[in-house]
Amino acid sequence: MAFQFLYTMRDFLNSTEGKFIKYWTSLLLILVAFYLYLHFNVSGSIDKRLTKDEITTVTLILTDTSSQNAVNCSQLDSTRKVKAIEFILNQLSPIDDSAVVKLNRQTAPLNIPTMIAMLPTISVSSGYFFWLNTDWKYFEVIFWTIFGVIANLLYKSSGTIGEGKFDRTKELTLYTAKIYYAPLISLIIVFSYSVLSSSNEVYFDNTSLELLVFSFILGFFSSRAVELLNKLKDVLLPGGKGEEEPVTASLTGKVEPPAGTPAMNLEDTEITLTPLHGNEPELTTKADDEGKYSFSNFKPGEYKLEAKLLDEGTGTFTALVEKIAITKIGSTSANPMILKKQQ
Repeated sequence: MAFQFLYTMRDFLNSTEGKFIKYWTSLLLILVAFYLYLHFNVSGSIDKRLTKDEITTVTLILTDTSSQNAVNCSQLDSTRKVKAIEFILNQLSPIDDSAVVKLNRQTAPLNIPTMIAMLPTISVSSGYFFWLNTDWKYFEVIFWTIFGVIANLLYKSSGTIGEGKFDRTKELTLYTAKIYYAPLISLIIVFSYSVLSSSNEVYFDNTSLELLVFSFILGFFSSRAVELLNKLKDVLLPGGKGEEEPVTASLTGKVEPPAGTPAMNLEDTEITLTPLHGNEPELTTKADDEGKYSFSNFKPGEYKLEAKLLDEGTGTFTALVEKIAITKIGSTSANPMILKKQQ
């Protein structure tokens, strides 16, 4: 059994699909090795902050009135601050000596109410494996975005290979492009996080481990990252459709199997939208497992709508709408297309 498994794995790794997986797995391992090499040779750091519970404890220390040993209020405030700073340093340890000096300088001129108000913003720098509180953090964004892209590739490719729908040229073209554009999109989003957080779209702390998680997600769901960039466009460039905004339409519809074949798999149905006038490009998409399809971002006009399904078991099925007029901006719904077996 073990030898049979090894032979099967050998045959798979020598196949087109196996070579594709080997290529991207090798690239991932090389990038991880390079990433670890850099981190072992370039020390990182992180900004440590108090948690909500720790802030509550420090506030109680600063407002404690049980100590009656102080001669006056000034001495009492000083005693409270010393205890509070000792607690902060204990909770945020280990930290560098320079960070201790910096914290003492930050809090020395503050009175008790001001110090309480500033507790959520107090941070100290500490040595760390990751680069998080310097400009090196943007290299973290690039690395973790690429890790996310390759992880998504391996996840999606394993599914298409298992279903027998793997297209090497399509997958290679798509994910090679993502390797280049996804890190750029992630950097732009990270640079603009304050704008996004102010519009309640997304929030993360770009000096903590959240940055790595956020970057990986942006890489894994790079298409969603593009959508997030579109939301950023709406925040920075409000005002709706202007003179330069393209006039576009969208079309949704559904293909249905012939009568008597309700169990037909419609997922591979190819839908083509061809303009009857002008030089607009032909658009092609595929239906989902329920037969639903959609087109977007094309100019209103008159089109021909075709559907084609090649079923290995029963033959080829087609449907045709000779002319469909799409005259309005926005979404248009087409009547269901009933597939017919081609003779």
